[in-house]
Parts: sequence; structure tokens; C-alpha cells
Amino acid sequence: MIRVVLAVLLTTALLGASLPAIDEARLEHTETTVGTELRGLERAATDLLDTDVPTEDGARRVVEIRLPARSWSDAGVDAVTIGQSRTSGGGRLTWTATGGRQRVRHLPGVPLRTGDGTPLTLEGTERHRLVLSLDGNRTAPVVTVRTFTSDDGTSGAHATVVTDRRRSGRRVRV
Repeated sequence: MIRVVLAVLLTTALLGASLPAIDEARLEHTETTVGTELRGLERAATDLLDTDVPTEDGARRVVEIRLPARSWSDAGVDAVTIGQSRTSGGGRLTWTATGGRQRVRHLPGVPLRTGDGTPLTLEGTERHRLVLSLDGNRTAPVVTVRTFTSDDGTSGAHATVVTDRRRSGRRVRV
């Protein structure tokens, strides 16, 4: 009987000592995962600026961002915010893992804006499809970020309708 009680006490002590380390690892994994997803957004915006020229029909890139759900390996994400940096004039990406501190990535070489000028906030664990379009003019190009609108009518507040000329003039909501 004493052995069982000692085994339970030892197990409880080991579990109590390891939980903070597990929580820290979950936070670190989530922050790394979100950082990797947002680097993809940054690469697409930089590629758009480097390889295309602003036109009326505008060059576009579609980027998909997946935010991790709370699980044994991930802490989950409260929100990701995409918008313009007030200090550098470039883009600003902000995210917070659940229970963690806010992380900020400034994109000084990427003039990133949203369709209506307010920051775009991504929440939830579903896939977030974003459309990056090159706007402005040749001397001052701007990358505009909007949420993608699917054919079933679901949309974000930043969506507009465009014509995709590569697909027989089919109207696509972006």
C-alpha cells in the first residue's frame, strides 16, 4: 500500500515539474509555425514587388495561411493582424500565441496595405486565403491584401470582384 502511495506521489511530482516545460514548448512551436506561415506571405509580397509592374488589371498572388489549433503540440493562436506599419511605412505582421506574448514583424521594404486601410485580423484555425495585389504606380507600388471570397459567398470585409482573364473571363471574388 505504501508503495502505491509513493508511486502516485512521485508521478504527481514529476508531472507537476514537467508541465511548465511542456507549455513553453507548445508556445515556442506555435510561434515558430505562425512565423513560418507569415514568411510565406512576406515572400509572396516581395516577389510581387520585384517581378511585376502595377497595372489596372494588377498582378496577384494567392497565399494560404493556416493558424494552428490548440492541441498537445500547439498553444493555439489568439489572432494574426496584417497591416501598415506606422513607423516604417512598410508592412506590419502581428500575432499572439494563446498564453504568449505579442510578436511583431516589420516589413520595411514592403509597402503593405489592406483594402480599406484598417488592419486585417485573422482568427480561427481554418485556412485563411489571402489575395495580394500590386496597386499604385511604377514609382510607388503598393501591395494590397484582401481576404479571398469563395464561390459559396463567404467573404471578408476586404473582398472585391475581379475578372480572371486567364479563365475565359470568369468573374472571381477576391
